Amino acid sequence: MNNHIKNLILSFACVLIVSCGGSDGEVGGEITELEGRWQGECLNLGGFYNLEENSTSVKIVHEYKGNTFTYYVQTYEDEQCSIFEKEVPASESNLFVDDQSTIATFSIGEEIIAGNGLPAKKIDLHLSEDDIVLNIFQLANNNTELQFGFPCNFIAFPSSGDAGVVIIGSQPQCDNEGRPLDVSSLQTFYKI
Repeated sequence: MNNHIKNLILSFACVLIVSCGGSDGEVGGEITELEGRWQGECLNLGGFYNLEENSTSVKIVHEYKGNTFTYYVQTYEDEQCSIFEKEVPASESNLFVDDQSTIATFSIGEEIIAGNGLPAKKIDLHLSEDDIVLNIFQLANNNTELQFGFPCNFIAFPSSGDAGVVIIGSQPQCDNEGRPLDVSSLQTFYKI
């Protein structure tokens, strides 16, 4: 698989927990262990998406305040994400295909043991009244790394090429609720 396709898949893996739309929520709730801003790795989109005139790469940023989850797209002018261009709410980015809200709410559930043998917690992302993404997360390295599972209901996403849809390989193992049983290295964010 060429690097452009790999990077495109990686970019959507990082945002797919919020890729189904959303509703404008209000900030509220108690502080959680996710509180703050978390930044994903540099993703070279290889020209698949026209982000901005000079942009070639992005980093996805998650921000947690109380029970509110907000996501942003940071654009960069180079493939290594060293020349910062700007940060915009995800709903204002050309990276997303449909009209999406930037804000969702979430709730953290019980602790489980993930497939890697380490503790994880259940998380439900409430993108809209009828759209809830079930996932898990783990904090690592003194709570400076955040990893999510690869959502169970995600098999494909639209592409900007003529192929129309890019299919992701194998599905993750999931429980009877439709929640992944393990975290994915493709879903790693770092505390900023």
